[in-house]
Amino acid sequence: MLTSITLAAACGNDPLTRNPGLELVREIANNRSNETQAPPSEELIAQALSETEGPLELVMREQNKAWVFMLKLEENRGHETFGSAFRQTATMRNGILTATRGFGGDLMSSDISGVMPFISGRKAGEGIRIMRIIGDEDKTRELRLSCKITPGKTMPVKSGAVNTTAQTVTENCQGEGYDITNTYVVDGNGRSLGAKQWVSPLNGYFLTQTLR
Repeated sequence: MLTSITLAAACGNDPLTRNPGLELVREIANNRSNETQAPPSEELIAQALSETEGPLELVMREQNKAWVFMLKLEENRGHETFGSAFRQTATMRNGILTATRGFGGDLMSSDISGVMPFISGRKAGEGIRIMRIIGDEDKTRELRLSCKITPGKTMPVKSGAVNTTAQTVTENCQGEGYDITNTYVVDGNGRSLGAKQWVSPLNGYFLTQTLR
């Protein structure tokens, strides 16, 4: 797993403990092979799909290939929060990461209003992305990045229960001493079904993949 955080005792107001599917995906993940660097097999993905309901995401840290299944917990004004049984969450808007929790060095919040219309619209443009990350001494640092968005080729997407056609979109951002490149695979509804997205200096890039 991305971390060894375990599920706490149930609490009525905590969406992480209201979803019984989270325990199932934890059991599925724990039953995988000892090859901790291996991505989930097609069999594990099929099992996760068959034993859960609702939107399901696969989230993987690129630098060590550690991964978790995440189920949708709630939605607030277009921001969807997905959670693992290990008390990690990833919040997305149209598949674009806006916040994480429980990974260490988290992305606390983002303002993607300057770039999302181009990414979701699969069109070229330039905009500002603001990211608030946990830095040294657990202090939040705000990064203001200038980004250029470039649409790419159309490609088939087959991932879990997803079978459609989408278009690649690249977002190159610079500023505050950083030069990052995010890549999305965006469907006709403007949602990223798969992406490589930079989260923070500690976490590097996360790979996200919509399974249902």
